[in-house]
Amino acid sequence: MRFLGHSLLVSFSLLLSILYRGGVDFVSHKVALCLERQFTWFSLHVFLACYLFGRSLLRDGPFFFNCFG
Repeated sequence: MRFLGHSLLVSFSLLLSILYRGGVDFVSHKVALCLERQFTWFSLHVFLACYLFGRSLLRDGPFFFNCFG
């Protein structure tokens, strides 16, 4: 179950980074060409930020909800 959450988090973070950088071009072009063109250093940083934030939420989620719930 943890592996499934981890792989979904990686996929979602990668998709967010590509869409944030590419916008509508991601939908209108082929996926391979878009990945090659749009996955720059900036989108890599967006991907890492999304991934690390989601990972910290997965790790500290129950603690966070126990503190405020």
